[in-house]
Amino acid sequence: MKKRIFVTTAVSMLAISIVSCGIFPNNNRQDKAIATAIAMTVEAMKPQNTQSILLPTNTSVPQATATLIPTSTAVIVPSSTPRDCNTATFISETPLDGATFSPGESFTKSWRLKNSGTCTWNGNYRTIYYSGDSISGAGTKYLNNSVAPGEKVDIVYTFKAPNTPGTYQTFFKLQDDEGVSFAQFWVKFKVKSTSSPTSTPTTFAVTSVNFSSSDAVKTDTCPQTFDYQAFITTNKAGTVSYHWEFSDGSSSSVQTLTYSAAGSKTVSGTWELNTTGDYWVKLYIDEPNHQLFGTLDLSLTCTPAFAVTGVSFSSPPDTFSGDCSSGISFDYQIDITTNGAGTVTYLITFSDSTSVGTDSLPFSSAGTQSVTGTWNISSPTTDTYWFNIYIDNPNHQLFGPYNIDVTCTP
Repeated sequence: MKKRIFVTTAVSMLAISIVSCGIFPNNNRQDKAIATAIAMTVEAMKPQNTQSILLPTNTSVPQATATLIPTSTAVIVPSSTPRDCNTATFISETPLDGATFSPGESFTKSWRLKNSGTCTWNGNYRTIYYSGDSISGAGTKYLNNSVAPGEKVDIVYTFKAPNTPGTYQTFFKLQDDEGVSFAQFWVKFKVKSTSSPTSTPTTFAVTSVNFSSSDAVKTDTCPQTFDYQAFITTNKAGTVSYHWEFSDGSSSSVQTLTYSAAGSKTVSGTWELNTTGDYWVKLYIDEPNHQLFGTLDLSLTCTPAFAVTGVSFSSPPDTFSGDCSSGISFDYQIDITTNGAGTVTYLITFSDSTSVGTDSLPFSSAGTQSVTGTWNISSPTTDTYWFNIYIDNPNHQLFGPYNIDVTCTP
């Protein structure tokens, strides 16, 4: 059902004439109440929602009477007419109007609205208590996130039912960042008598969601996998459908969870991340709440993987000239640099087809260590000789060769 409210100039003029002519004397309380009701009726007909908002078909349209809007309730009047770009469309509500609760019982009510205008609703847009029954929890609530044109938002309140049995109805206004109202919605419910065994049972709902992670802050080589858990609590038996939402814009598939009675159940998942940054995980309850719960904050600092970052050959000299008849030998030194703690395994090979078998070199921190040895060449000739080192772990990389120009003299 779509509700439109327009200003009727004739009615406004009539109300002004009645008051200005003094039809209601100051000493007549009953006439004052009637005057107040007429004035509030006129106020309700002002163009506070000329763009209109769709209301649920099962929600009765409130009548602006002294009963629904008591004279003791402050009525907030917008300072100016709504901007044409601000319109809202009603999508759904949970629970439906007419739900019954026990005296003093807490319950969650949510309305899903669509931004059907052209202005983005920013974090200074809010919902305010407007009129009707004053109930616990009916305060001002600002939007958690911006809502772009075409997007939907859930307005969620947690109320506490009054202790006195009866029917209650409370009205709210959606205001822009200048305090101008442009949409109206309400909650209507019943409080049952504790002595009535036939009263309608409490509406099934998720009453809380709590998050945890075994390690929400990590500093390590990437990628890293985060685990996350949510403890979902309901007020009675029923089936909950939910999905996860992530800060990178992705979401999980919808899953279900069945409760045989009021209580809590745990759902969990994992998320692999490969970039330094701050992340979050939220849980959206599709049924019955239509409500987003959050946030579990995650933080990842990626450190470089252990690696050999440099190899240099300090000795021997790169030239030799002399007697080769008895063979020659070279003392060599290879300097290995790493970026952190770990163990390097390596293999040294020489151009005369000899080698130094695989060996290891432990590093307690980033730095440089040296590998030394002696290379004996039994029958050298004038030629260029070389050797290199293969880092088997962690790099799987060949460094070198280091060349030595040998000149054999008689």
